[in-house]
Amino acid sequence: RPEMLDLRPKRGGWLALPYEALRRVSFEPEGEAVVTIEFSSHIIEVKGRSLEGLYSAVVTRRASILVEVSELYIDQEQTGTFIERMTIRKKKAGSIPHESEED
Repeated sequence: RPEMLDLRPKRGGWLALPYEALRRVSFEPEGEAVVTIEFSSHIIEVKGRSLEGLYSAVVTRRASILVEVSELYIDQEQTGTFIERMTIRKKKAGSIPHESEED
């Protein structure tokens, strides 16, 4: 199994994050399909088609590389997992998502 998840958006730098820092993975199949992958330092949002396989591969730590495909190569009749858009956001230092903060 891969030790890191290699993220390759079509614009900007590539980033590899260690699976040991994986905190949460969620999949929203309704409407515009979205897989959200949360690491301790970054949140990755992946949009595309047939993302069930991507979700399963990340959850079971079998995915090694995620590549965003240029629109030039988008084929509406293509089957299988297809990443149309990938957004990588660095978390703010000291932020703990999904927990309430008390003063």
